[in-house]
Amino acid sequence: MTDTLNVLIVDDTVTYRSILSNIVSNIPDAAVAATASNGKTALAKLEHLKVDIILLDIEMPEMDGLETLSILNKSHPEIGVVMVSGLSKSSADITIKALEMGAMEFIPKPDGTNVQDSKDELQSKLTQVFRHFRSKRLNKLNTTKPLLAPSPAINQPSVSSQVTAQPPSQPPLVKTTPGHFDVLAIGVSTGGPNALSEVLPLLPADLNIPILLVQHMPPIFTESLASSLNRKSKLNVKEAAHHDRVEPNTVYIAPGGKHMEVFKDGNDVRILIHEGPPENSCRPAVDVLFRSISTVYGKNVLSLIMTGMGSDGALGIKCLKQTGCYSLVQSEKTCVVYGMPKAVEELRLADESIDLPMLAQRITQLVKKGRG
Repeated sequence: MTDTLNVLIVDDTVTYRSILSNIVSNIPDAAVAATASNGKTALAKLEHLKVDIILLDIEMPEMDGLETLSILNKSHPEIGVVMVSGLSKSSADITIKALEMGAMEFIPKPDGTNVQDSKDELQSKLTQVFRHFRSKRLNKLNTTKPLLAPSPAINQPSVSSQVTAQPPSQPPLVKTTPGHFDVLAIGVSTGGPNALSEVLPLLPADLNIPILLVQHMPPIFTESLASSLNRKSKLNVKEAAHHDRVEPNTVYIAPGGKHMEVFKDGNDVRILIHEGPPENSCRPAVDVLFRSISTVYGKNVLSLIMTGMGSDGALGIKCLKQTGCYSLVQSEKTCVVYGMPKAVEELRLADESIDLPMLAQRITQLVKKGRG
């Protein structure tokens, strides 16, 4: 295995194939292996090419992105797939489905307003994706024990079921004892739609606390994500709106491109949506939400940081820990990108590290036990 990542670019438009080829060529340790105008041609080229990552368009003739991804999952599961998406509602819906099927990330196509800025942003994002893909692949080569499949009990979470939680890589600075929880706060990024689809649908309809969630995404996509998760879940899942009242058994997803906070309104808790400055180069940002949660819910917070690039959420957890929250992170071996959970563990703020297949069951146990 060489350090250079070989990239196959699949798009039916000559212009975008050229743009993406130029961007990939400018990324260190990455090379364009070939281009293809549709999924059928791409799959044929894989028969005689060494490919590590595919940049895959959504809408193409003969064989579109979803059909191609479905085949790739079976025939070439070792290849990383990044979806190349337009910014329309229909493209967003399809992109979310692709991410839930296991595509590791998506990138928006450059728009016509400022093409150079879009290209620079694409190059920065792809550079990060390629770096994390290479790191993930090396970690897999060093893994000696396979991840055990979830037990049948995961489909029916039960307080009496036994879940073995992994200790964090370093013991937390202050070990928190799980108590009563009034809210579940979640931060997630790269790999999030797929991971969330393995957690939220398995939570019971009577969880009886609200869930406040930041998934790093641009506008339009979070609405599609909420709709998709709502169809699969027993809980109500929605894209949060300004001044929504926060209610139990509802998942509020921060709208793409905007920050989400919570505030007290008499006896109610309500949502505040705004366009404040990005934090950690993110809007919505996990840190912004978590800081507000600490002022509203105090110690009665269960937090969860899942797969994602960067460190957004770590300082938010630090703030929550000052009031006594119980902190979960997704385990390294089940993350697409172990950036955000790693940042929490490096600050020694994680109480437990949990494999993705066991997260829903562990959340349910903690919340129901705290209810007494």
